[in-house]
Amino acid sequence: NIPQRMGERRHPLGALAVCWTFLVFVVGHANTVRPLASFWARTKYTMQVEQRRPTFRNIGASKRFRPRFRRYSRRTVASVWESTDGDPALYYWKGWFPSCREGDITFLREALAFGIDVDQLDDEAEPGRGKGRTALQEASVRGNVKVVNLLLEHNPSIDHQDYWDGRTALMEAARCGHAEVVVSLIRAGASLDVQDFEGMTAYDWAERFNRNVDDKRRVTMNRAFD
Repeated sequence: NIPQRMGERRHPLGALAVCWTFLVFVVGHANTVRPLASFWARTKYTMQVEQRRPTFRNIGASKRFRPRFRRYSRRTVASVWESTDGDPALYYWKGWFPSCREGDITFLREALAFGIDVDQLDDEAEPGRGKGRTALQEASVRGNVKVVNLLLEHNPSIDHQDYWDGRTALMEAARCGHAEVVVSLIRAGASLDVQDFEGMTAYDWAERFNRNVDDKRRVTMNRAFD
């Protein structure tokens, strides 16, 4: 019975042979295995990101694996108007304000050519969801100087104060430390004396911003107000 039992045992070299064969296959077919692994990792990451709101900011969430969402550059005035069934309020909310936040210059120029109201408030476009801000304020908060300069060419209400905290576009730019936007707004005639609901001016917000930044950004902000 002893030889019979020995024959039933599995030789340890068998497992090593299987592992060695698999390793040789992986090394020899690296050009095939590597794309498959990359595809699976990219697909898994995309599934995780799609659980969140698919915005343009999520595209840059990972430098290695970037989910392919529909970029804002494909948005057109006609497509947004068709998707909103011609509702002006939804048109502003789904097309105009997102383009100002994301910096879609192509869409903004096309919309301005159609005669869109540059001073439309987000609260009027979608009651209960906005703060009474204009497109200029939305672009100033995000520091998009190209959008700000484009809107300034169409004579917007530069000193408009929102309903939420009474801040102007210049205050928002100073509060967030966007020196280039501050320079553009001041050159366009933005007032430095307007106060928000806290009694603070744009210069006061710049001073508060300078307390929490390094010397380089502090000097840049101070030069913006000179």
